[in-house]
Amino acid sequence: ERARALLSNYFYFRDLTLKDIYQIRMVLEPELVASLAGTLSEDELSRLEAVMVTYAHPAATAEEEREQHIASLRFHGLLAEMSDNPLMGFIIAFVTQTLSDLTVYRKLYDPPNHELWARGKAYQARLVEALRAGDSAQAREVMSLHMATAQSLMQALEHQISTGDY
Repeated sequence: ERARALLSNYFYFRDLTLKDIYQIRMVLEPELVASLAGTLSEDELSRLEAVMVTYAHPAATAEEEREQHIASLRFHGLLAEMSDNPLMGFIIAFVTQTLSDLTVYRKLYDPPNHELWARGKAYQARLVEALRAGDSAQAREVMSLHMATAQSLMQALEHQISTGDY
């Protein structure tokens, strides 16, 4: 926790972009889930599904969108915790928390983005299926698509918010 806090302080004074964050996520998270496929217990898979229940329906308000976005990132943090590789788990958890903080700080949840919600939720459901089936290639592919889609939609949302064009 101390290392995470110190790194958070360090990066607080840097101008991190969504591109910076997703560059890391797009490399590490597909490899993480490929390594987890077929190794997770039913209890661990149920924990992932329980997080997904918290955003089962699209947000009606910006506040609900914020809460759902943070919860969807918690899904990724939980995957990081399940890693047998403590360094990979730490880095992914840190990057996920940084994205969560950035989302709140820059208000990248207002207005609600139903496409981001729907596509993210669908990718996560497909990912849990691949993890349960032990299909590492499918898990890697789904996470790669998920990261590319999320980056594109988040950057478009950031642009809309910065220009007031929504």
